[in-house]
Amino acid sequence: MGEFELPPWDKELRHCNVKPGDLVLMKSGHYAIVTKIRGSKFSELPKDFGAVSLQYHDIPPHVEVFYCDDTSPGSCSVHRVEKIISAVS
Repeated sequence: MGEFELPPWDKELRHCNVKPGDLVLMKSGHYAIVTKIRGSKFSELPKDFGAVSLQYHDIPPHVEVFYCDDTSPGSCSVHRVEKIISAVS
């Protein structure tokens, strides 16, 4: 990564840097446009839900994307995003 590039998912800060409208490079090598960010399946649980509270913060969100090469929709964990190519400001 370059000096000013943000990772798609900052594991230490538990922060998603991907936004709807961003052009991203997927780990599969395909380019895609992010259309929506969804929380994890634990996002509806309270943060003090016992053992699940540890998982709540560690599970990254899912992104819905529109693939540029074959114009198909898809969704996956933000971990599958390799790099943000062009960010929406």
